[in-house]
Amino acid sequence: MRSSKKLSALALVVALPLAASACGGGSDAATPASTTTTIAGKVDVKTDDGKSSVEYTDKDGNTTTYGADASLPEGWPQDLAPPATVRLVSSSSADTGGKKQLFVTGESTAPFDQLHDGIKAQLTAAGFDITNDVKTGAQGGSGGFAGVEASDKAFAASISIAEDTDAKKVTILYTLTPSS
Repeated sequence: MRSSKKLSALALVVALPLAASACGGGSDAATPASTTTTIAGKVDVKTDDGKSSVEYTDKDGNTTTYGADASLPEGWPQDLAPPATVRLVSSSSADTGGKKQLFVTGESTAPFDQLHDGIKAQLTAAGFDITNDVKTGAQGGSGGFAGVEASDKAFAASISIAEDTDAKKVTILYTLTPSS
């Protein structure tokens, strides 16, 4: 039941920015429509200076942020901050089984291979041992994909890197799970 509530909350948080972006074309002075939900927690929608962001905090204190205000979640190791070429799209934390998992999604226009190699070098420099590294090249114009898994004494890291050659961007998803 708790998992179902978390999935429902996450679906709401994902849907809100999409709905907000579909409402473009209006006057800058327009007041956004009120949004209501029955999910326990707090949702904060901001539309300052044409930049939208949504922050959701559930009743357990887990926070997810999408849009312009996305920043590294509390507890994120500074030496694993995404490269400067990566713009954060979302960040979140979730307490699962007494462990606080950290998630970050970013986008970049930097070359796919450069990001993949840079992230592996960053993990190694931060003292992580790379335990898995898979990479495929562009297939049928869809771009490449890489997955890197690494660990140190504090965290197990899983990083997915996906290239979209049509959109000319690379999406990176970081997941950090505390080691036992």
